Amino acid sequence: MSDNNLPLSATISDAKHLLRENFKDGIKCPCCDQFVKMYRRPITSAMAYALILFYKTPRINEWIHADEFFKKQDCPASIRGDFPKLEHWGLVRKSSKNGFYMQTMTGEGFVHHNTNVPSHKLFFNNKCYGVPDDAKFISIKDALKKKFDYDKLMSNTL
Repeated sequence: MSDNNLPLSATISDAKHLLRENFKDGIKCPCCDQFVKMYRRPITSAMAYALILFYKTPRINEWIHADEFFKKQDCPASIRGDFPKLEHWGLVRKSSKNGFYMQTMTGEGFVHHNTNVPSHKLFFNNKCYGVPDDAKFISIKDALKKKFDYDKLMSNTL
């Protein structure tokens, strides 16, 4: 974590510059004392699993209330909470109506193992700031890791 030594004569612009220079490692804001850090967020196996469950629900151009859907699937809260983050990878689209989502064509391509997406995205203050320079492009099988069996998930036995 970097020091936030600014002279008393520093401006807000100076503070913003200091934060931008140090937010990858983390720094305490000289204005409000909030900890400021850019985080690398991966697509987790739980997110990939949730995307497959969402995909397997029969609907055409229909918005689905994600939290209610995953409760009916008896999914843990962690899966329900991470699912909306898939929007930052372009795999789902959020409705203007709170909590409703639709899978995108990219999301379907990812589920069918036809599309790869960045392994990580950069987040700061709950906003996405793109892809880290060292991110790899991964398949859904890569995202599922060894925690879930892709072929079993895609079979009709769920």
